Amino acid sequence: MKLNRSFLITATSAALALTLFAGVETAQPDMVQAAGKTVMFDNSHCNTCGNADWVINGAYSDFAQALRNAGYNVVENKNPITSTVLTGVDVLILPEPNTNFTATEKTAINNFVLTSGKGLYVIADHANSDRNNDGWDSVEIFNGYLLGQYSSTNEWVGAKFGFRVNEVDVTQEPITDIRAHAITTGVTSVAAWNGATFTITNSSYAKGVAYLTNNTSPYVVASQLPSGGRVSAIGDSSPYNDGTGLTSVANYNSWPLYSISKLAVNTVKWLAKDL
Repeated sequence: MKLNRSFLITATSAALALTLFAGVETAQPDMVQAAGKTVMFDNSHCNTCGNADWVINGAYSDFAQALRNAGYNVVENKNPITSTVLTGVDVLILPEPNTNFTATEKTAINNFVLTSGKGLYVIADHANSDRNNDGWDSVEIFNGYLLGQYSSTNEWVGAKFGFRVNEVDVTQEPITDIRAHAITTGVTSVAAWNGATFTITNSSYAKGVAYLTNNTSPYVVASQLPSGGRVSAIGDSSPYNDGTGLTSVANYNSWPLYSISKLAVNTVKWLAKDL
């Protein structure tokens, strides 16, 4: 199912309720919810800048619909991320941000995972992919420092969640080195179209689960934190593109290829502790 930017939604046997509150758009599926949990896609960090369109009424609409079909309540955030915004959310998805998170936002996200034990999905992209030319791309944003300027003081995901994003640009189709994990159940292959890999910074809880051929750095990681919180990351935003964005990404439909859609839904289920 494709959703356009006007949010024109056709109801079936029952009305689809659309509720707008505090900059968050919420869609309730016309079905008995299997999981009954809320997944939030962030759209407050230039997620449609340049040729990006990583939003639930654009190139990620099939991703959002697949989660609704699995029984999740899917919402979109357009406000700065705070503990209030994250109230009632079970999984937060950060799809290739292109503006930096503030210190306050990082604290809210850290507490969401490390204190509240919730799920976080980090969707990165390749180095030098600054789509709005503000000096920061998603690799730098997630790492907390600029390319080539490692800072243990400023390090974010590497310090908090057990992995950092490598400053690379990799492509492989398909990727078949898939390791055993809940999120790879039924996944036999995925792909990267100009993406990044990761370095595990804490192997006691972060694990690589998908690797490019002859590459010792994982392309997909899963981190089970001592707090009970869970984090997963993939090094490319392109795989979940369904070809319906309003920019040049509309020319590509990666979503049905290989086991990409399976990986997407599995990952969210695992983050929500439903898998």
